[in-house]
Amino acid sequence: MRKVTTILSTALLALLLTSCCACRKGSPKIGNLEETSWQVSEALSAPVAPGALSLRFDKYTKQLLGEAPEGAFFANYAIQEGEHNVVIRELGGQAIRNPFVSSLRRVVRLKMEGQRLLMLDGEGNLVALLEPLARP
Repeated sequence: MRKVTTILSTALLALLLTSCCACRKGSPKIGNLEETSWQVSEALSAPVAPGALSLRFDKYTKQLLGEAPEGAFFANYAIQEGEHNVVIRELGGQAIRNPFVSSLRRVVRLKMEGQRLLMLDGEGNLVALLEPLARP
């Protein structure tokens, strides 16, 4: 009887610990962020021409790599848990003066809404809306 009680207690403890993880406390799920190439459909509350801006998050190098009309851009990024779940830093490239590209410095939160990716600033304002880039 004691062995059964110990096994049940251990199982209950494991269940309680896994049900309290940060992902169940409202941390945003960002789905296939690093497996998807993204096109920007809206930036700084203005529509963007299809295919004008695109980016991807490289999970191996932890670099954000993108294309804008002015050329390529890049930045380092780190995903973390909590309300502000992304840090984008060391922004550079030919397109650094593009308004969208320079606005990436303000992004502190990524949030999935269906298939779309929202990039938000520290006050929860939309910086950019991205959609999966259709594969050829």
